[in-house]
Amino acid sequence: EPIVYDSEGNEVQEPRLKSLLNRPNVLDSWQSYVFESTADLVLNGNCYGLEVVTIRGVEEIWPIAPDHMDAETTGDMMRPVRIWTISNGNGAIRVPPERMIHAHRKLDTEGVYGISPLRPAGRSIKQQTSARKWNQSLMDNGAKPSLAIEVPEKMERWQFTEFMSRVREGHAGVSKAGSTMVLDGGKKLSGSAGFNARDMDYSQGVTTSGREIAIALGVPPELVGDSANKTYSNAAEANKEFALHTVVPYANRLYGAISSKVCPFYPGVARIGFDSSQIDGMRGDEAAIMAALQASTFLTVNEKRQRLGFEPVPNGDVILTDMGNVP
Repeated sequence: EPIVYDSEGNEVQEPRLKSLLNRPNVLDSWQSYVFESTADLVLNGNCYGLEVVTIRGVEEIWPIAPDHMDAETTGDMMRPVRIWTISNGNGAIRVPPERMIHAHRKLDTEGVYGISPLRPAGRSIKQQTSARKWNQSLMDNGAKPSLAIEVPEKMERWQFTEFMSRVREGHAGVSKAGSTMVLDGGKKLSGSAGFNARDMDYSQGVTTSGREIAIALGVPPELVGDSANKTYSNAAEANKEFALHTVVPYANRLYGAISSKVCPFYPGVARIGFDSSQIDGMRGDEAAIMAALQASTFLTVNEKRQRLGFEPVPNGDVILTDMGNVP
């Protein structure tokens, strides 16, 4: 849930802004808007939002897919975009930079678009695709390698075509795996007719490339099925690492971009933020947190309740200490 702050870091209540954040547009809730925008930011390196502004301020915010965005550049590194163009099936909409919310990763050399994390992972993605195609081809051909067959004399074209047809019909395909090949007319097979264990171990390459893709996206490999070092303690640390070094930085970029374009319309509002302690992986062990709060002597009852997400109670703003403690 978004939280609105003033310039001193205090939470403020701004009903119009709260209403906008709860329902950015007629189709999206805040959660769905953030989900779509974050997905674009993670995969493309950019996410965009179009402000609908009236005399009363920002009325709506619409997420725009990065594939529909194009920038007319100025060549000025301080203000690189002259105008944004949103293309759709019915034409194009030209939007000034002041109305476009643009969150991005590291910018490219022109300072316009963020660099997608899939770019450095491109080779690993190709390796994943090639490995799976290679394995599928093996299965389709009965897990046999490419063969070289020597013939004692030159074959006529029709003889060659007929012979290759018989080979494919009798030995290609999953259902023909393990079948015996009989060669006549003095033909003989060159090379091995099967794979050894190392040749068939393509899974190691798939695992390695999958790990590289996960790392490029900021996801610990343990969270995407890499079970090499997966234990319960490692899984807990991986969740914390993912939240601390991936979820929170992406959220900060998105919330920061929204704040820079929306907050100026609301006097007294400096930024829009979130409670990072409510993110899965940042909460820590609930039992340990409860014990630490219970033992704390410098927090009020309401401060402890707030940390756990409960409402304040009357007379809960007094610090309680043991009777043996001397002021």
